[in-house]
Amino acid sequence: MTAILFFVDLVDGDSKMLPTVIAILLLVMLLNLIGMLLARRIVAAVDIMTFQVVGWISAVLQAGFAVDAVVTSLRNLALFHPNA
Repeated sequence: MTAILFFVDLVDGDSKMLPTVIAILLLVMLLNLIGMLLARRIVAAVDIMTFQVVGWISAVLQAGFAVDAVVTSLRNLALFHPNA
């Protein structure tokens, strides 16, 4: 939901970009539906170790993005300047 609001706000006033954002949103929703409908087949076809590895990679990436967001926010607030 946050991503939807972010991208709709990003294209505010750009009437050519809004249909593109809506089309991408619909595509993501369709792919999500297909993934949910085929979940049993996907789980049966993929080993549990693969899910664990992908889960760990996703967790590390999410933590990295969180740290980057905090550092970028602090830089933008002029509270943290490692190069100064």
